[in-house]
Amino acid sequence: METGGDRNDPKKVLVISFSQSGQLTKIVTWLLAPLRARPSVEVVYETLIPTTPFPFPWPAYQFLDAFPESFQEIACPLDPQATVLDRRYDMVIIAYQVWYLSPSIPISSFLQSAAARTLLHDTPVVTVVGCRNMWVRAHEQVKKRLHAVGADLVGHIVLTDRAPNLVSAITIVVWMLTGKRHRLFGLFPRPGVSEDDIARCSRFGTVIADALPASPVANLQTRLNQIGACEVVPHLLSLERVAARMFKKWSTWIMNKGGRGNRGRRPLVLMFGCYLIVALALASPLSFLLFHLTAPFRRTGLEQQAQSVTRY
Repeated sequence: METGGDRNDPKKVLVISFSQSGQLTKIVTWLLAPLRARPSVEVVYETLIPTTPFPFPWPAYQFLDAFPESFQEIACPLDPQATVLDRRYDMVIIAYQVWYLSPSIPISSFLQSAAARTLLHDTPVVTVVGCRNMWVRAHEQVKKRLHAVGADLVGHIVLTDRAPNLVSAITIVVWMLTGKRHRLFGLFPRPGVSEDDIARCSRFGTVIADALPASPVANLQTRLNQIGACEVVPHLLSLERVAARMFKKWSTWIMNKGGRGNRGRRPLVLMFGCYLIVALALASPLSFLLFHLTAPFRRTGLEQQAQSVTRY
């Protein structure tokens, strides 16, 4: 792997991403605007391409059939990666979606690759998430992958859909299945991260750009948190942990019937789809109520859990 040049060379930043709908690409574009504006920074892009594409719009059964491999982080083949991965960088930014409480399969696949082990070792990394709402488990999984290859995680940025949990589940599923990002029936909010939040994420890019001249790059999380980069919602954190326990069981049951695309697991995949509908319609509101009834008795523990999310 090539090494960088002298101290007068531009700071080199590599951006690795996979965006199924295009929303994450837009987030990355706004985030990096302050870096691209500086002559002292060179930004390089690498978009991951699965050998077998994940379509968008995403047909309902294919979406459900991707669940076990997503949750259990089973790698998929990626198209040969560009020679940009053979260089050293002053920082790597990894932008990803959350699929079934895990990093998307293409991102998870990259993090498990030989290229990641070489590229990310002893390199400052900032992770960026664009998702519906529950992202903490995916972040924990990415942290483990990064630590395993010796990367230096210095910051995490999260942009989410601000609609209530049940509302965002409905609107994003419609967007995913139809490819149309509109206000359902003229009553629901537009799905996904709002355009205002996307445009405002350039403020995070300014923090990153300001930190780049330092060697080594300092941990950015405190400064990023001060401007709202990583907000943990205690109710969703609690709900996510309950969901993860159930997802572990369902993913194991389905994978025991074969891999993705295997007809033998089709009945269980469809049963899982029914479970998701029931869980969203009934379990989610009940969980919300129970959480707020019991929260006053365990507030300290909840606050400690939230603070631990961005402690590296």
